[in-house]
Amino acid sequence: MHANAMEEKKLALEEARTEQGLPYITVIVDGGWTKRSYEHSYSSLAGVACIIGQKTKKLLYIGIKNKFCYVCATTKREHVLQKLFRFFNCYGTNYYRGGV
Repeated sequence: MHANAMEEKKLALEEARTEQGLPYITVIVDGGWTKRSYEHSYSSLAGVACIIGQKTKKLLYIGIKNKFCYVCATTKREHVLQKLFRFFNCYGTNYYRGGV
């Protein structure tokens, strides 16, 4: 992905797309997670977001978030104190905004 970003940067410099000496690129951003409803509400525990360079159409970044944490689930199931664990990667349902 780093090589793809450098290629986008190179194209921006060649086309003189700079602002205050810094190259800028145009990107396409998308993301999502499964959401369905069959007699009940369901929202997936995992989501994904990606950034694609407009000129090269190559992947610049991909972010994958998962609300399910195996360690948290295990400690709850086994009634182990969670004060020893501090996680910052247990996400809520707004994956799109958090993924990028």
